[in-house]
Amino acid sequence: MSQNTGTDRRVNFAQEEPMTMGEKISHRMDQFKEMVSSGCCSCASRCPSVAIVLVLALVVLGILAAIPLTLMLTSSAEKMSTDSTDLSPYSIRHPKHWPKTDKIQFDDLGGISMTALFPPNVTTCPGFGFACTGKVHMVIPSSRRCDGIKDCEDGSDEANCKECQSVFSCLAVPGEEDSKKKKSKKTKVQPTLRCLTAEKLCDGVEECPDGSDEAVCTSTCSKDQFKCSANNVCLPLSAKCDGVRDCSDGSDEKDCNKCQKGAHKCGKQCVKASQVCDGVAQCADRSDEKQCDCKTCSGSDKALCDDGTCIMRSQVCDGKNDCSNGMDEEDCPGSCNIETVSKKQKLVTCAGEIYTEAQVCSGEKECEKACSKCHPKLAFSCPVSGDKPEKCIKREKVCDGVADCSDGSDEKNCTPQKECGGNQFTCDRKCIEVSRRCDGVWDCLDKSDEKDCQQCPPGSIRCAADKKCLPSYTRCNGVAECSDGSDEQKCTCEECLGAHPDTYMCSESNRCLKRDEVCSPYSMCPNATYTDKAYCAALVLKNAGRFPY
Repeated sequence: MSQNTGTDRRVNFAQEEPMTMGEKISHRMDQFKEMVSSGCCSCASRCPSVAIVLVLALVVLGILAAIPLTLMLTSSAEKMSTDSTDLSPYSIRHPKHWPKTDKIQFDDLGGISMTALFPPNVTTCPGFGFACTGKVHMVIPSSRRCDGIKDCEDGSDEANCKECQSVFSCLAVPGEEDSKKKKSKKTKVQPTLRCLTAEKLCDGVEECPDGSDEAVCTSTCSKDQFKCSANNVCLPLSAKCDGVRDCSDGSDEKDCNKCQKGAHKCGKQCVKASQVCDGVAQCADRSDEKQCDCKTCSGSDKALCDDGTCIMRSQVCDGKNDCSNGMDEEDCPGSCNIETVSKKQKLVTCAGEIYTEAQVCSGEKECEKACSKCHPKLAFSCPVSGDKPEKCIKREKVCDGVADCSDGSDEKNCTPQKECGGNQFTCDRKCIEVSRRCDGVWDCLDKSDEKDCQQCPPGSIRCAADKKCLPSYTRCNGVAECSDGSDEQKCTCEECLGAHPDTYMCSESNRCLKRDEVCSPYSMCPNATYTDKAYCAALVLKNAGRFPY
């Protein structure tokens, strides 16, 4: 008897026949069907395996087909945003979503966000006003909606009006009011109105479908109406003193003691509601542009200061203070921190421009009766009127053949060039005392009296490369007088904007340029930063009428 070990024991299984390709596919489909029915959808157990696989295949094919379509749409959108200044024609205004209008295009700068260049205490009031349907980037103030005047190019601001701000209104569709009453018994549905200004009334043209705009022409008015004296038009009493000249002779706006319908009172005149908080002062004291909010100062071309002053958006960062404390010029391109400097320098306003008193009294900027006394060395004093000189002019304008003073005193007692003596210096047109040679003041129009100087007096500037003496006020005024530009290098904020408010301080180069010359059209700043470029880009588009608002 033989002895069997554990290793010798064998269990033999019947060999399975290999499955065909069709059986393998059918087996896999059944496995997938079981997985779907047990995992997420029990009803799948009643469906054929082939149907489930076909549905899955269609889903996969749909995903694969969506990938190239998505890439095509994305590239098209990128192309439109790169090549087009205004993308609004591709958008449709939604009542809950307001357009972002601050992207502009300029060569390789791409989209520049102008709000990034805005001062912190100034807002553009996004979300307020009415966005034109045809051009959603254009937002008009709420006070101009349904006022009888088309402000949007497509007239959408005068469409679908339920209430008019104009003096007259009529049904836009005849019988609409009756039909809407029948449809809505519980809630009152307002009909669509057509808003008309007074000039459209009694003009011989029927603007209203029912002709009611021509039916107001009568010689007898009711108690709640008044008649224009120039024509037979009866208007509601609420049209008097609303700032809108409804009567052709303006009789409805004369001698107003009180203004109506949101109008603002200036003396005995009323400023209409659409001009209150519109960024343009109608009153001499600018009171119509104060105490504004985002509702009244709405519109894509408006800006609101923290103090409630409404200004035009183009006035922001233009180098002039339009808001109190100059908040519209804070942190703007070309600005710098000059709070301490501003306290030292006395500023004067001349012809709408702001200058330092030193600029005016040295004759660098001519302004009448702005100085109590002209600079004794740098300027010539025109005749005194009252307790102040008429104005201060540069000494180089004295005896130049042109009378700059009203009495011509700057052209009196002049020695002609041909009569210059030995103790005089010959200029291009006149003679000056030798003592004025190389004194740091230009007396000659060609500035020849300050050339080839061995030394310059204290308080003046010496160009080492040119051996020229320059007046002290030329330091960092935005104009390079020295051939090597040394008079415009390493400028501080105090030397630049502190002494010359009409200059632009470059972001990182310690260089200032004349604000009206910094863009030609690209930024002239050395090593111009993105902010410097964005400032010039916005200026070019605004001047070209392509600004997005």
